Amino acid sequence: NDEKTTVSGVTTRRERTEGYGVGVTYAGGPFMVGAAVQQFRSKDAVATTGKNTEYGLGASYDFTAAKLYAHYIANDFQTPYAQPLQQFGLGVTAPFGAFTLGGQYAYNYYKAGTNSKAKGHDFVLQGTYALSKRTDVYARAARVDSWKQKTSGHTVMKTNTDSFAVGVRHRF
Repeated sequence: NDEKTTVSGVTTRRERTEGYGVGVTYAGGPFMVGAAVQQFRSKDAVATTGKNTEYGLGASYDFTAAKLYAHYIANDFQTPYAQPLQQFGLGVTAPFGAFTLGGQYAYNYYKAGTNSKAKGHDFVLQGTYALSKRTDVYARAARVDSWKQKTSGHTVMKTNTDSFAVGVRHRF
């Protein structure tokens, strides 16, 4: 991906972003586990300006009456200004005929240096109704109660974001 940065009609820098990734999964009976890693490097005309490695691990177990999920995702920025982010999550779905109800919780953690850190919580509630084998309707509500940031023991910033979605999903 080649990009030109233009200010007032003058190209000031040419950037190139390269990326690659790989993922594997194993499913046996009611158990499934998967892992993935991807890396992106940004380069300008002179040298590498940043590298971001993202990785994750997830697993699920289907008890028939309910399916449990767990995941861990993180990234490792290697730039002068960015710090790593980690997320740990747990979820469950339960089928009730054609209707499936699900919920998820995730804990986010970010540390910037020795005196600054941020943490947050994500909550998701979702329902789906199967219209056919490949088509369903869904509704989802989420609250991202994130980034209560503390610097030297004082709360600096706190944000909350609520989102709602409804839709029809068809798998080809």
